[in-house]
Amino acid sequence: MNSENSEYESEYESEYESEYESEYRELMTNLSPAYELWKRKTLRQGRLEGRREGRLEGMREEKMHLLHSLLFVKFGGMDPQLDRVISPMLDLSRDEFSRVILTLNREELLARFGIV
Repeated sequence: MNSENSEYESEYESEYESEYESEYRELMTNLSPAYELWKRKTLRQGRLEGRREGRLEGMREEKMHLLHSLLFVKFGGMDPQLDRVISPMLDLSRDEFSRVILTLNREELLARFGIV
């Protein structure tokens, strides 16, 4: 009788595993398209965000080079104090930083940004 129980249990486990595997395959078949769609959307969103961040960083670097050039031309060179003015000026609009550079002398410019 013990071997009959063992055979029955083995047959039951085999049938259960087969049913489980079948349901698992069906679930994966149904989920795969949804996963692929999610994956494509996520990758696309990541690429778009990366491009956006790259453009913003490029614009910031361009603005920094422009400020450096304007200060260099106006004051005949750069020094550590003038270099420190660039970072806070990045927050100004193009019109604002142009007005500041064109109208203020060196001492006024440094004072405007709290650089002594």
